[in-house]
Amino acid sequence: MNPDIDMQISIILEAYRTFPTSIADAVFGTPEFGEALSHVRRTTVSLGNPSITFDRKRLHDTISGALDSSEEQTIDAEDGSKWQIGMTIIGDQKRVFLYQQGGKKSLLPDYWYLSPVDSDRLSGLDGTLGHIDGDEHIQNWRAKISSSRLNDEDVSLFEKELMLLPEIVFENIQAGVSRGETPTSTLAPTEFRYYERLVGKRTTEAATIDYLQGGASAHAAQQYKQKGLEGLKNALLLSSHPKMADVLHSLQPSNEDVRALFKWLAESGDRFSQVGGFEWGVRMLEHLPELERPLISIAEQIKADDPRSPNGRLKQLATLVSFIDGGLAHAGTSRDAPPFWRRMGVIAQASLIERAFIASGLETNATREWKGSGRGQYFYIQTLVDLRTEPRWLPDFLEPEQLKAEFSGRLVGAAAANANKIKSSKLRELLIEENESGLKADVRFPFAFLPGPLEGATEAQTEPPTDMVETVRSQLKSASDDPHAFTALVNTSLVFKVAPGMASLAAEAIRQAKYLVRASDDDDQAFALLAGLAVVAGVTRSTELANELRTLARVVRRRSKAAITPAGYFRIGMFAAAAFADIAAWRNFVGDWMTELSFSDMVEQEARVLAGHLDTLLDIDADLWGVCGKAHTALRAALEVARMSPDVEAKGSLGILAYGSLINDPGAEISAATTKKLSTDVATPFPVEFARSSSSRKNAPTLVPVDNGEFVKAIIFVLADKVTVSEARDMLWRRETRNATGTYRPPANPTNNSVLVKELDLFHGIGQVLYTSIAANIETLTAEHLADLAIESAQAVSNGGLVAGRDGITYLRDALSAGIKTRLSDDYLRSVLKKSGCSDLDTAIEKLTASSQN
Repeated sequence: MNPDIDMQISIILEAYRTFPTSIADAVFGTPEFGEALSHVRRTTVSLGNPSITFDRKRLHDTISGALDSSEEQTIDAEDGSKWQIGMTIIGDQKRVFLYQQGGKKSLLPDYWYLSPVDSDRLSGLDGTLGHIDGDEHIQNWRAKISSSRLNDEDVSLFEKELMLLPEIVFENIQAGVSRGETPTSTLAPTEFRYYERLVGKRTTEAATIDYLQGGASAHAAQQYKQKGLEGLKNALLLSSHPKMADVLHSLQPSNEDVRALFKWLAESGDRFSQVGGFEWGVRMLEHLPELERPLISIAEQIKADDPRSPNGRLKQLATLVSFIDGGLAHAGTSRDAPPFWRRMGVIAQASLIERAFIASGLETNATREWKGSGRGQYFYIQTLVDLRTEPRWLPDFLEPEQLKAEFSGRLVGAAAANANKIKSSKLRELLIEENESGLKADVRFPFAFLPGPLEGATEAQTEPPTDMVETVRSQLKSASDDPHAFTALVNTSLVFKVAPGMASLAAEAIRQAKYLVRASDDDDQAFALLAGLAVVAGVTRSTELANELRTLARVVRRRSKAAITPAGYFRIGMFAAAAFADIAAWRNFVGDWMTELSFSDMVEQEARVLAGHLDTLLDIDADLWGVCGKAHTALRAALEVARMSPDVEAKGSLGILAYGSLINDPGAEISAATTKKLSTDVATPFPVEFARSSSSRKNAPTLVPVDNGEFVKAIIFVLADKVTVSEARDMLWRRETRNATGTYRPPANPTNNSVLVKELDLFHGIGQVLYTSIAANIETLTAEHLADLAIESAQAVSNGGLVAGRDGITYLRDALSAGIKTRLSDDYLRSVLKKSGCSDLDTAIEKLTASSQN
């Protein structure tokens, strides 16, 4: 491709990354744009195992020809090899296969939409999309596919649309988790319409109950009408609210479907669906007593859940919800929709993934911790922002311990409401009788009575006991500077209705004490007091209490010995801001709180954490820039002063983090400047993977930071005192770019090929640690593809096109020898050995790099 075309494509891609997703998709995701781009770009498609690359348009045309003919079609791959594509009949469907002369035939995906035969396309259309009604996008595709075969660019857009169907996503997740390589875009789609297809469309409903009676009810009814038993399973994905049991009951499914559903629930259901199914099933015990067995099984499973287990179902569920919701927050998807609707979609998607794991027979620890990395902060802060409209559900309520409490409370509550229908002694022992082996033992106040994830905007329905109200009132009226005077109010505010005037009494008590409430010097107790009062302010919408709390927090920060971190004060402020339902007033309060907090005394690491929180908050709500600009400037200035501080330089505490080839080959400059190496318990603070194809290694895979990777072993080269930060940056840049001379200049507009030198502060006791970061560029991130690239680079050594030791297999061997283990490394190793026919990597290197002249 010539340089002018390269430049055109680079500009287009940069524009795509720059625009917001909604605008980018509207401009760049059209057939017209695709057709225009095709004039300057050839797109390829890889098929088979090992993968063979074809020109996309030529492949589509060849498949279309095969579907319309009994004769096989010939197509040239990008490497010049010739392949055959033919058609066969499976059942009553036409399918195509690919093979090389004399080789094994491989069945290709179902390309029914490429058929030039109208009846074939209509049949495929009915099988794939026939159950979807009222969806504008699908209706448009139905009309287009019915009239003619899709052109090349339409095929790309249609395949993207298929990936927004929950059924297709589930199949892809199930297949992907079995291979250990499901892409993030499949696990957590960010398109708004995907979630509409998952949990139903919201029209004018602004409250959870209204939506359950409207959009959710219509969605569940449509699912059951069109898909029967599978539709019931889909409807259960909406079980994050107890009232969904009413919707399910109104469907009046056949007894046969109900029996099959509950058998599946007990054996293969996700936790939220099991809870929702239990709440519904216990109602039907009178006329379907056979449901007792699966209900007992569900109760026993939830009783056995250990919220402390790092590989347990509850930990997996919490991690998935945080991962998915954090992704939506980062992408800006659904920000205009009520939080309850977005959260219902997020939990439904997490439940769908959970089902895929169960169906694939994988252990729950297959959901790796990395799925929360990089997104947990977005989940947490988005939920803090949501408190303005739904003040009763806190992000802390996603903890596995709270999920266990909620599930136990919901099951016990459903059993109590239907106690007269429960005849089984085992079910009564589990849910009604008082004993340690039953679920009632897990129903503890206040945890089992706290609001669920869809109840954040719902006012507490339970009236507090009269004596409790009087206790709270008496404590607040007699309060001087005793922090315990607020305890009863704080402990009950999320469970019971807060009596009128209680928040004002609390505000008055704070004023009467002249803001000298004796906050404990214990960090946790002091935080609990301030955070608890902030929650009361939010739940009661008491702007008076929120404003008094701001002053109280300032006094505690200055006078108490309790070391509440700035991040802790950030949380307190966001809790209190929920008192302001009006968006402008909420932003002003957040801005004032953040500005004051950002100018307070804090150490560098605290400033760094707070700056990260603020950056995420500004990304979620850009309109906060107007009131948080000073806070942002103050934190950045503090960090820059710390970075430039001579105190750090004077310690001689400077290092370079190595996590790839740098470990074994730091180069002469870095080696000469190194005084010692640190390796004990050192790991990358970011996940990495073999995700970059290095041009200097003939496209061999190399380790780079990625979101969906693993934290791996690393070492730190501690540099001599005389080495300055600037000199260290230059040395590291020259080593990574293989330049003998030159200095590092941070690029104003980094590209995918830019070598960036980044910094870590106070890392493993080293004042400043440098490391390099280069963008990932391998799109098909599978062990098979990595092995193909590594083998090709080794063969380049054999042909004299690459220096020995620079190939991908040697790189992999060295990384494994250094103790580096990524998500794909084991499968990558096995794939290289299988493809090379060798028992170990040393033998593979010797075999594949041997000179072709020998």
